[in-house]
Amino acid sequence: MKSGAVRALVEQAAAPYRKSGRFAWHFARGKLGHDPVFSSLLQQGLFQTPVSILDVGCGQALLAHWLVAAAQSSAAGHLPAGWSDVAPYRHYSGLDLMAADIRRGETSMPERARLTCADMCSAPFQAAERIILLDVLHYVSPGQQCHVLDKVKAALTPEGCFILRVGDASAGWRAWQSRMTDQLVMLGRGRGWGTLHARPLTEWVELLEARGFTVESIPMHDGPALGNTLLIARHAA
Repeated sequence: MKSGAVRALVEQAAAPYRKSGRFAWHFARGKLGHDPVFSSLLQQGLFQTPVSILDVGCGQALLAHWLVAAAQSSAAGHLPAGWSDVAPYRHYSGLDLMAADIRRGETSMPERARLTCADMCSAPFQAAERIILLDVLHYVSPGQQCHVLDKVKAALTPEGCFILRVGDASAGWRAWQSRMTDQLVMLGRGRGWGTLHARPLTEWVELLEARGFTVESIPMHDGPALGNTLLIARHAA
Protein backbone atom coordinates (compact mmCIF):
# COMPACT_ATOMS: atom_id res chain seq x y z
CA MET A 1 0.00 0.00 0.00
CA LYS A 2 1.34 3.41 -0.94
CA SER A 3 2.02 5.93 1.81
CA GLY A 4 0.08 9.15 2.15
CA ALA A 5 3.15 11.08 1.01
CA VAL A 6 3.33 9.07 -2.23
CA ARG A 7 -0.38 9.50 -2.91
CA ALA A 8 -0.09 13.25 -2.29
CA LEU A 9 2.85 13.44 -4.70
CA VAL A 10 0.88 11.60 -7.40
CA GLU A 11 -2.07 13.98 -7.04
CA GLN A 12 0.22 17.02 -7.14
CA ALA A 13 1.99 15.81 -10.30
CA ALA A 14 -1.25 14.87 -12.06
CA ALA A 15 -3.17 18.04 -11.19
CA PRO A 16 -1.85 20.19 -14.11
CA TYR A 17 -3.35 17.70 -16.58
CA ARG A 18 -6.85 18.82 -15.64
CA LYS A 19 -6.27 21.57 -18.20
CA SER A 20 -5.70 18.89 -20.86
CA GLY A 21 -8.98 17.07 -20.28
CA ARG A 22 -10.33 14.20 -18.22
CA PHE A 23 -8.46 11.49 -20.15
CA ALA A 24 -5.06 13.16 -19.66
CA TRP A 25 -5.72 13.71 -15.96
CA HIS A 26 -6.98 10.18 -15.24
CA PHE A 27 -4.17 8.66 -17.29
CA ALA A 28 -1.59 10.68 -15.33
CA ARG A 29 -3.06 9.65 -11.97
CA GLY A 30 -3.20 5.99 -12.99
CA LYS A 31 0.25 5.80 -14.53
CA LEU A 32 2.05 7.76 -11.82
CA GLY A 33 0.21 5.90 -9.09
CA HIS A 34 0.69 2.35 -10.34
CA ASP A 35 3.87 2.21 -12.41
CA PRO A 36 6.81 1.62 -10.03
CA VAL A 37 9.35 3.24 -12.34
CA PHE A 38 8.49 6.78 -11.22
CA SER A 39 9.09 6.07 -7.54
CA SER A 40 12.20 4.05 -8.38
CA LEU A 41 13.74 6.96 -10.30
CA LEU A 42 13.54 9.14 -7.20
CA GLN A 43 14.66 6.44 -4.80
CA GLN A 44 17.85 5.93 -6.83
CA GLY A 45 18.92 9.53 -6.19
CA LEU A 46 19.29 10.35 -9.88
CA PHE A 47 17.93 13.91 -9.62
CA GLN A 48 19.57 15.30 -6.50
CA THR A 49 21.29 18.10 -8.45
CA PRO A 50 19.92 20.35 -11.23
CA VAL A 51 20.35 18.57 -14.58
CA SER A 52 19.27 18.86 -18.19
CA ILE A 53 16.94 16.05 -19.26
CA LEU A 54 16.16 14.45 -22.62
CA ASP A 55 13.08 12.21 -22.32
CA VAL A 56 12.75 10.07 -25.46
CA GLY A 57 9.30 8.55 -25.86
CA CYS A 58 7.97 11.04 -23.33
CA GLY A 59 4.25 10.59 -24.06
CA GLN A 60 2.38 13.43 -22.40
CA ALA A 61 5.50 14.29 -20.37
CA LEU A 62 4.51 12.69 -17.07
CA LEU A 63 8.13 12.67 -15.93
CA ALA A 64 8.40 16.46 -16.22
CA HIS A 65 5.46 17.02 -13.87
CA TRP A 66 6.59 14.21 -11.56
CA LEU A 67 9.99 15.84 -11.11
CA VAL A 68 8.49 19.31 -10.61
CA ALA A 69 6.18 17.98 -7.90
CA ALA A 70 9.00 15.98 -6.30
CA ALA A 71 11.32 19.00 -6.21
CA GLN A 72 8.61 21.09 -4.53
CA SER A 73 7.90 18.35 -2.01
CA SER A 74 11.62 17.90 -1.39
CA ALA A 75 12.08 21.60 -0.66
CA ALA A 76 9.16 21.46 1.78
CA GLY A 77 10.46 18.29 3.45
CA HIS A 78 7.45 16.25 2.37
CA LEU A 79 9.03 13.49 0.30
CA PRO A 80 8.31 9.92 1.46
CA ALA A 81 10.66 8.59 4.12
CA GLY A 82 13.89 7.17 2.71
CA TRP A 83 13.65 8.93 -0.67
CA SER A 84 16.54 11.04 -1.94
CA ASP A 85 16.21 14.80 -2.27
CA VAL A 86 15.13 16.10 -5.67
CA ALA A 87 16.39 19.37 -7.19
CA PRO A 88 14.53 21.36 -9.86
CA TYR A 89 15.77 20.39 -13.32
CA ARG A 90 17.58 22.98 -15.43
CA HIS A 91 15.73 22.04 -18.60
CA TYR A 92 13.47 19.23 -19.76
CA SER A 93 13.15 18.26 -23.42
CA GLY A 94 10.60 15.62 -24.38
CA LEU A 95 10.40 13.77 -27.69
CA ASP A 96 7.57 11.51 -28.86
CA LEU A 97 6.14 10.18 -32.11
CA MET A 98 2.48 10.43 -31.05
CA ALA A 99 1.08 13.88 -31.85
CA ALA A 100 -1.97 13.41 -29.58
CA ASP A 101 0.26 12.74 -26.57
CA ILE A 102 2.38 15.79 -27.35
CA ARG A 103 -0.73 17.97 -27.59
CA ARG A 104 -1.97 16.78 -24.19
CA GLY A 105 1.44 17.47 -22.70
CA GLU A 106 1.84 20.90 -24.24
CA THR A 107 -1.41 22.13 -22.71
CA SER A 108 0.02 21.80 -19.21
CA MET A 109 3.81 22.02 -19.65
CA PRO A 110 5.77 23.40 -16.69
CA GLU A 111 8.47 26.04 -17.02
CA ARG A 112 11.85 25.18 -18.57
CA ALA A 113 10.26 22.35 -20.54
CA ARG A 114 9.74 21.78 -24.26
CA LEU A 115 8.08 18.99 -26.24
CA THR A 116 8.75 17.91 -29.82
CA CYS A 117 6.73 15.53 -31.98
CA ALA A 118 9.30 13.50 -33.92
CA ASP A 119 10.64 10.00 -34.58
CA MET A 120 13.49 9.09 -32.22
CA CYS A 121 15.21 7.19 -35.03
CA SER A 122 15.64 10.32 -37.17
CA ALA A 123 15.38 13.28 -34.80
CA PRO A 124 18.61 14.80 -33.47
CA PHE A 125 19.37 14.26 -29.78
CA GLN A 126 20.53 17.33 -27.91
CA ALA A 127 23.24 16.99 -25.27
CA ALA A 128 21.84 16.19 -21.82
CA GLU A 129 22.96 15.02 -18.38
CA ARG A 130 20.05 12.60 -18.07
CA ILE A 131 18.75 10.76 -21.13
CA ILE A 132 15.69 8.63 -20.50
CA LEU A 133 14.01 5.93 -22.59
CA LEU A 134 11.26 4.08 -20.76
CA ASP A 135 9.65 1.16 -22.61
CA VAL A 136 10.32 2.43 -26.13
CA LEU A 137 13.23 0.55 -27.74
CA HIS A 138 11.30 -2.67 -28.33
CA TYR A 139 8.92 -0.82 -30.69
CA VAL A 140 11.67 -0.43 -33.31
CA SER A 141 13.81 -2.94 -35.21
CA PRO A 142 17.08 -4.32 -33.81
CA GLY A 143 19.07 -2.16 -36.23
CA GLN A 144 17.16 0.96 -35.19
CA GLN A 145 17.70 0.07 -31.53
CA CYS A 146 21.46 0.13 -32.10
CA HIS A 147 21.20 3.41 -33.99
CA VAL A 148 19.29 5.04 -31.14
CA LEU A 149 21.80 3.77 -28.58
CA ASP A 150 24.64 5.25 -30.66
CA LYS A 151 22.82 8.60 -30.64
CA VAL A 152 22.41 8.39 -26.88
CA LYS A 153 26.11 7.72 -26.39
CA ALA A 154 26.99 10.77 -28.49
CA ALA A 155 24.50 13.05 -26.69
CA LEU A 156 25.11 11.99 -23.08
CA THR A 157 27.46 14.34 -21.25
CA PRO A 158 30.64 12.80 -19.77
CA GLU A 159 29.27 12.78 -16.21
CA GLY A 160 25.74 12.01 -17.36
CA CYS A 161 23.44 9.08 -16.76
CA PHE A 162 21.40 7.08 -19.29
CA ILE A 163 18.21 5.62 -17.81
CA LEU A 164 16.17 3.07 -19.74
CA ARG A 165 13.58 0.44 -18.99
CA VAL A 166 13.55 -2.62 -21.22
CA GLY A 167 11.64 -5.86 -21.48
CA ASP A 168 13.51 -9.05 -20.63
CA ALA A 169 12.48 -11.57 -23.29
CA SER A 170 13.84 -14.38 -21.10
CA ALA A 171 11.53 -13.56 -18.17
CA GLY A 172 8.98 -16.30 -18.96
CA TRP A 173 5.34 -15.50 -18.16
CA ARG A 174 6.33 -12.02 -17.02
CA ALA A 175 7.75 -11.30 -20.46
CA TRP A 176 4.55 -12.61 -22.06
CA GLN A 177 2.40 -10.39 -19.84
CA SER A 178 4.47 -7.31 -20.65
CA ARG A 179 4.33 -8.11 -24.36
CA MET A 180 0.54 -8.43 -24.29
CA THR A 181 0.27 -5.12 -22.44
CA ASP A 182 2.41 -3.42 -25.08
CA GLN A 183 0.35 -4.93 -27.90
CA LEU A 184 -2.85 -3.60 -26.31
CA VAL A 185 -1.25 -0.17 -25.98
CA MET A 186 -0.42 -0.22 -29.69
CA LEU A 187 -3.98 -1.21 -30.56
CA GLY A 188 -5.37 1.51 -28.33
CA ARG A 189 -3.23 4.11 -30.07
CA GLY A 190 -4.33 3.03 -33.51
CA ARG A 191 -1.02 1.41 -34.48
CA GLY A 192 -2.44 -2.06 -35.02
CA TRP A 193 -0.99 -5.38 -33.90
CA GLY A 194 2.61 -4.51 -34.67
CA THR A 195 5.81 -6.48 -34.28
CA LEU A 196 7.78 -5.97 -31.07
CA HIS A 197 11.51 -6.54 -30.84
CA ALA A 198 12.36 -7.56 -27.29
CA ARG A 199 15.71 -9.00 -26.24
CA PRO A 200 16.89 -11.01 -23.22
CA LEU A 201 18.21 -8.76 -20.48
CA THR A 202 21.74 -10.05 -21.06
CA GLU A 203 21.63 -8.79 -24.66
CA TRP A 204 20.46 -5.32 -23.61
CA VAL A 205 23.35 -5.11 -21.17
CA GLU A 206 25.80 -6.34 -23.79
CA LEU A 207 24.63 -3.67 -26.24
CA LEU A 208 25.28 -0.98 -23.65
CA GLU A 209 28.63 -2.36 -22.54
CA ALA A 210 29.76 -2.61 -26.17
CA ARG A 211 29.24 1.17 -26.36
CA GLY A 212 31.41 1.86 -23.34
CA PHE A 213 28.74 2.03 -20.64
CA THR A 214 28.80 0.52 -17.19
CA VAL A 215 25.35 -0.82 -16.34
CA GLU A 216 23.31 -1.28 -13.16
CA SER A 217 20.12 -3.38 -13.32
CA ILE A 218 17.06 -2.76 -11.14
CA PRO A 219 14.19 -5.29 -11.59
CA MET A 220 10.60 -4.02 -11.58
CA HIS A 221 8.79 -6.58 -9.41
CA ASP A 222 5.37 -4.94 -9.31
CA GLY A 223 3.12 -2.69 -11.35
CA PRO A 224 1.94 -3.16 -14.95
CA ALA A 225 5.27 -4.36 -16.40
CA LEU A 226 6.49 -7.29 -14.31
CA GLY A 227 8.97 -8.50 -16.90
CA ASN A 228 10.74 -5.17 -17.28
CA THR A 229 14.05 -4.01 -15.84
CA LEU A 230 15.35 -0.51 -15.18
CA LEU A 231 18.91 -0.06 -16.45
CA ILE A 232 21.15 2.80 -15.32
CA ALA A 233 24.10 3.27 -17.65
CA ARG A 234 27.07 5.61 -17.31
CA HIS A 235 30.15 6.23 -19.39
CA ALA A 236 32.91 3.89 -18.24
CA ALA A 237 35.91 5.60 -16.68
